[in-house]
Amino acid sequence: MRHTLASARSIAVAAIAVPFAFGLSTPASATEYPTGPVTLTVGFGPGGPSDTSARFLQRYFEEVTGEELVIRNLPGGGGARSWSQMNQDEPDGHHLTLVSLPHVVLQPVAASGVGYTFDDINSVLIYTSVPQVLAVPAGSNITTVEEYIAAAKEAPGAVTVGGTGIGGSNHSAWYLFNDAADITTTYIPFVDTATNNAALQGNHVASSWTWVTQFAKGGEGMRMLAVAADDRLDLFPDVPTVRELGIDMSDQAWWAIGVPEATPDDIREAVAATFLEVMQQPGIAEDMVAAGYVPFIVEYADITAVKGDIRDKYLPVAEALVE
Repeated sequence: MRHTLASARSIAVAAIAVPFAFGLSTPASATEYPTGPVTLTVGFGPGGPSDTSARFLQRYFEEVTGEELVIRNLPGGGGARSWSQMNQDEPDGHHLTLVSLPHVVLQPVAASGVGYTFDDINSVLIYTSVPQVLAVPAGSNITTVEEYIAAAKEAPGAVTVGGTGIGGSNHSAWYLFNDAADITTTYIPFVDTATNNAALQGNHVASSWTWVTQFAKGGEGMRMLAVAADDRLDLFPDVPTVRELGIDMSDQAWWAIGVPEATPDDIREAVAATFLEVMQQPGIAEDMVAAGYVPFIVEYADITAVKGDIRDKYLPVAEALVE
């Protein structure tokens, strides 16, 4: 069973975020878990959307389990350093890795030498998503998406667009928007969200694809033009969606709990059940929504099918990025 307000498979295909549904039962696990502290490796530095999503879990994990959730930041290669090493960890449920989708679909195809493939990644629970936003410097003379598209068409390739990494989710949004709007812009990759945002704030790029979460923090020096969600966000009701402006495009990222490939099924199920219970704690969903996230649950029984749908949606994008 998936705790969402609509079919998770259709959501994955359409890239629609759906709010978390409260008051639902948590499946029991026959495996005693955890039996000590749990380490969750995050392949990006502190303060970005991946790290922040993990910190929400950390706050509530000990309340549920009585054990500590240790966040281990291991930045490098746009997440590849952590994902290429996760199958070397002990398969005991106490050594986990944060997985970003569709990042792990895109990166092995669009970037070289990342050290892993999509099939190497084993996730047990998707727990949240976050929409992407098209943003410009706060002082930019471009104030609407229409003006942005006009500028791009007037000088093809002259408009620069920042994003995190080659073959990451921001890179995907850049491609999908360009394709839907029939424009040509130049993508500039940065090592992480903080660096991408700093480049935008410093007027080193004309625009960026970044995350709603960064504006929930304040978004100083940046201005959103549109959000790549299907509906306007309650957090930013005055920001239009890309789609309502006549551009058939939406894009977001999902975060999941990953385990080493050798992890037995009973431990996988116990990990998934435990983090599902964490996500059902009073307050966590509201806290995440206030920070720009959209809690979105895909349980263990369904995650293989949903991952396959995400792969099918984004693999053609990854292949287009290397053309």
